[in-house]
Amino acid sequence: MTTATDTSAAYYRELLRGELARRQRRNPRYSLRAFAKLLTVDPAVLSRVIAGKRPLSIKTAERVAERLYDGARAAENRRRFLASVTLDLRQRQLGRVAPDAAEEMAPPVRALDEDMFSAIADWQHYAILELTYTEGFTGTAADASRKLGLDLATAVDAVDRLLRLGLLAKAPDGRLVKTAKKVHAKSKALSTDALRRHQRQLLARALDSLDAVPAEQRAVSTLVLPADPAKLTLARQLLEEFSWALCQQLTAGRMSEVFALTMALFPLKAPAPNPSEMHS
Repeated sequence: MTTATDTSAAYYRELLRGELARRQRRNPRYSLRAFAKLLTVDPAVLSRVIAGKRPLSIKTAERVAERLYDGARAAENRRRFLASVTLDLRQRQLGRVAPDAAEEMAPPVRALDEDMFSAIADWQHYAILELTYTEGFTGTAADASRKLGLDLATAVDAVDRLLRLGLLAKAPDGRLVKTAKKVHAKSKALSTDALRRHQRQLLARALDSLDAVPAEQRAVSTLVLPADPAKLTLARQLLEEFSWALCQQLTAGRMSEVFALTMALFPLKAPAPNPSEMHS
C-alpha cells in the first residue's frame, strides 16, 4: 500500500480519512457527522470527499485546514493540505469529471482587461463557458449550437475565440473545459460600451423568456421601493454577495442547463445621461 505525499492530489483525502479513524479509535462512538460538524462541512459532502467522489472547494479547504491545524507547524501543514486540494481540483478539471464532483473547481479567477472583455462581451461566450459544466454536453461547438439555440457559425466562432484567449482548453479526451472558475471584467472595463452591450443582450433575452419560457421554468421577481440613493454602493455589494451565494447553491447539485441571472436596481425616473459616459 502506498502512502500519499504532500505532492499528491490524494494527500488531503488520506489525511481526512486518517484523522477520522484516529478520533474513532479514541472514541468508538465518534461519528462522521461529528467530524463534519467540527470541520463546518455538510456530512454528505464530507462523506463523498473522503470516498473520492468529489473534491473540496478551495474556500471549504481553507476553513477545514484552519480547523485541523494549530500549533508551531500549523502554517506548513495548512500549506501542504491546500496544495493537495489545489492539485486535485486541477487534475479533475483537466480530466473533466462528472458535474456532481465539480463543485467550485478552483483554477484561479481570471480578471479580464477592457480589450479582452470587449472580445467576449456577446452573451454566447459566457454561456459556452458555463455550458462546459452541464450534464450531457459533448464538448463541441455543434453541441453548444444546439443547446443554446445558436447558428453553427456563431458557435464555432465563439469557441475558437475562447480557445485563442485561453478561457477554454481541450482536455485529453477532446472535450472543451473552462480554464478558470470565475471570469469577470476588471473595474476599468465596467463603464464601457462592451459591458452595456453585454447587459442589453441578457436583458433582452430575459424579456424574451417571459413569452417563450413556461413560468415554472423561470423565476422572475420585481420590487418597487423608496430608497436612499446614497446607499447604492452598499446595494451593489449586497447584490454581488447574493448572486454568488445563489450561484453556489444552484451549482452544488445536478447541472443540466445554463441559466442567466440579471438583477437591476435603478431610479424609475432616470436622470439625464452622464456626458462623460456618452463618450466612453
